[in-house]
Formats: sequence, C-alpha cells, structure tokens
Amino acid sequence: MPAFDRVKVYHELVNLTDGFTKMEPYHLDRYSLYVNGYHETPLTPTALPTVSSTPAPALIPFTVNFTITNMRFKEEMGVLGSQRFNFTEAAVLHLLDGKLRETSVGPVYEGCKVTAFRPVRNSSQPQGYRPDTGVDAICTYRNDSTMPAFDRVKVYHELVNLTDGFTKMEPYHLDRYSLYVNGYHETPLTPTALPTVSSTPAPALIHFTVNFTITNMRFKEEMGIFHSQRFNFTEAAVLHLLDGKLRETSVGPVYEGCKVTAFRPVRNSSQPQGYRPDTGVDAICTYRNDSTMPAFDRVKVYHELVNLTDGFTKMEPYHLDRYSLYVNGYHETPLTPTALPTVSSTPAPALIPFTVNFTITNMRFKEEMGILGSQRFNFTEAAVLHLLDGKLRETSVGPVYEGCKVTAFSV
Repeated sequence: MPAFDRVKVYHELVNLTDGFTKMEPYHLDRYSLYVNGYHETPLTPTALPTVSSTPAPALIPFTVNFTITNMRFKEEMGVLGSQRFNFTEAAVLHLLDGKLRETSVGPVYEGCKVTAFRPVRNSSQPQGYRPDTGVDAICTYRNDSTMPAFDRVKVYHELVNLTDGFTKMEPYHLDRYSLYVNGYHETPLTPTALPTVSSTPAPALIHFTVNFTITNMRFKEEMGIFHSQRFNFTEAAVLHLLDGKLRETSVGPVYEGCKVTAFRPVRNSSQPQGYRPDTGVDAICTYRNDSTMPAFDRVKVYHELVNLTDGFTKMEPYHLDRYSLYVNGYHETPLTPTALPTVSSTPAPALIPFTVNFTITNMRFKEEMGILGSQRFNFTEAAVLHLLDGKLRETSVGPVYEGCKVTAFSV
C-alpha cells in the first residue's frame, strides 16, 4: 500500500461528507476536522465563525491508584471487559470522576478508565477473608496553555481533602494510605501507630501484545467496529479463554488482563471462493512490574501458550492457526513448511494509529458523555463510530483500515 497520506484522507473525508457538513443523521462543523493533526482553515475566515488554526489541545494521561476496603475482590473483576469488570468500573468511575472535577485539574479533566482491578490482602483480616479491591486507573486532561501546569502533589492533597482524609468516597471506604496520583504517594507520619503501609510505589503496569487467528470463527464486518455489540460479545468470549491460559503461564502471578484492540479478516488461500475469512485477534495485555518476579520472557510465554493449547491448535471451542501466534512480536515459523499449508514468515502487519478530531453541531454535549465508559459515552461512541468507520473504509486508507476508538467527547 502507498504510505498513509493524512492530507489525502482529509480531502477524501471532506468529499465524502458533502464538504464535511453531513454524516447523516449528524451535521458537522465544516472546519472542525483534523486528521492526524492536519487541518485546513477557511479561505475567507472573516465571513465565517472564528475557527482556531492551532491543533486541538492534546490529551495528557495521568494515573490514579487506590484501594477500596469495603469491596471484596472477586476473580471476574480481574477480567478486562467482563460483565462484573464493566459494572464495577462504571460505579467506581462515577464517583472518582466527580471528585477529580472538583480539583484543580477539573476545568481540563476529560475522564478516567480503569486498567485493572486487583486483590489487595490486608494482614489484619482473618484467614479466608476475601481481599480488598485495588483500583488502577488512567485519566486524561487537555493540555491547555491557559491553565496552570498539572500538579500531581496538589491534586493528591485535594483528593485527600475531598474524601475525608481519603477514607470515604460513599458508599466506598478507602485505605487512607493507598492513594497514588501519577506515582506521587505519602506515607503516614507515625507509621508505628498505624497498620503497616508500604512506602514503595505501586507496581507499574507494563503492556505486551498477543496476536493470533481463529480458524473456525468466520469474520463479520461488525466485529471490526470498536464497541459494536458483536465486537463486545466476541471480545468477552475470546478474552475469557485467553485470560485463563495466560494465568497458567510464567507471567500469571503478575498478569492483570487483556483488551482486544482489533478483530480483522484473515484470508486463507485454501478456502473456496466466497468463503468468509477467518478471524484475526490483536490484543494488548498488561502485567505488574514486580521486582520479586523474573523478567517477562516473551519466548517463554510463547512456548507456554503453545503447550497449553495442544500445539496452539485448540482453545475450546475455538480452533487456532498453529503458526499465527505472536507474543510481543515474537513468532516462530514451521520447521518443515513443505509439509504444511503455506504460512507467511513475515510479521503480522503492525497497527499504526492516527487521530481524527471533529465537531458535531446538532448533538448537544451532556456531562455524562465526558465520562469514559459511562452508558451515554458508550452509546454515543457506538453511534458515531458506526458512521465514521463507514466513511474511512471508503478512503484510500480503507483497505488497511482497522477501526477507531473515541478517546474523548468534549465541549
């Protein structure tokens, strides 16, 4: 394919949407479109509403970590995308979101997303007592030059003050000394009078990728649309199995969970004409950076997954393409390719991101749309991406286009 040309895709989107005015049922702000930062201003700006020619403010992430002491951890909460994970995330973020909007970062705050729920054991609890629930979240704010710089120490103290010394965020009770804001943490001044609290930073979450192909799952177009009903259903089914296998590997003790970044069609030359393609799975997974554990070894995890899945052929009820597995880019080709169906020895195409930003003029913004993972956010995302996805598939990037995900709805 020719190199991705953001100017060309910009103009194609303009042409496909009647001068970037309509993407039915939505009406668009003609000069609100950005494709990977590329933007054009009107030739006669004096005759139009003022449009900024500067790039839209970038979103900057920061992390928030804490422990809820009156929420017992359950295994399913540790599975990204499970029903219990999603339900718990919505409940926790509803409260955390409200508190962060009251802090100094509030005017540019965009929202949070939970990256993991994890079990936290308290030595004061009796034997057999379910562990508390640790929360790891990644939040974002707009890089606005008119606002003071983000101050993690200030936000830390503001959250402490807004939650009665970081003990309550009703109906949840909090571990006072469990709070970290972008890695900043304070230990008690008189630790001998309090339960032992670790003064070391919470383990960082480190990402790795897993890619493979399912040969008895026919790919359908809707599976390629982020957060469509079929995407979510398929993701939950696949991750339930992948999660179980990864917990049995050497990374298992620090494994946090996976999230599918894309389902994609994989065509097999041995299939008859008109046969639906197989389904490729691209996932990003996380583990805790625990100094007590051996370093993550992608080759070892690759071989462990192969051994746990009957030579990487089965993950019931799914059948797998034996030589489709990649773990953090590591891949092995067959030793005797002449005795097997032809398998490409080139790495699976990498996924390369680009950004698209625009304004919808006949959709009124509501506060809940700004909360990542809320019901209104998810519903609006599904509706918008259904249309944007269709348009991008008609552009020059269409043949290699994988899908979009909304990072924020903003005022």
